[in-house]
Amino acid sequence: TPQLARALARLSQLEMLAGMPSAEARAGEAIAVARRVGDVHAELNARANLVVTRGNRGVPPDMTEMRCVIARAIATGDALEAYRCLVNSLWTAQAFLPHARLAPEIETLREIMGPLPGVEGLDVYFAMSYALLVDIPSGRWDRLEPLLVRREELLSVEPYGARILSRDLVGSQRPSFGPAR
Repeated sequence: TPQLARALARLSQLEMLAGMPSAEARAGEAIAVARRVGDVHAELNARANLVVTRGNRGVPPDMTEMRCVIARAIATGDALEAYRCLVNSLWTAQAFLPHARLAPEIETLREIMGPLPGVEGLDVYFAMSYALLVDIPSGRWDRLEPLLVRREELLSVEPYGARILSRDLVGSQRPSFGPAR
């Protein structure tokens, strides 16, 4: 049933977030059930979970798969899953890809999403994650200015550990280097 497909997909997501070894098999099971009953949402959720779960085991993420998940989520009107996949792609890929390759990969995903309005604070969470994982390590401090102007909004975002990230981001300052000696 579709209810079983969604329950399995959500369980695979919880197991993935907890780093449980069962997450990979559960995601595969969720994908199979979702395809059998035609539940696109459950399938997309489980497919993204599978990529992240494998990343947690040390397998580089399949960015082609993540592009497909986002494109299908957009095509079916599933903005929440598109954003969730975007955020998970960033967090998983940053552990494997050099910054020179990470930024273009994530930009490609953002282009697929288009001008999608934010959902459940995931747009803000993504912006903070991108700043912390890509912009700051790359020394692109100028890209932080638009976020830092939104200081109060960042500090008020509830979901997904965003408060921890927002405090890191708001506390970040451009380094001040003295003259070379």
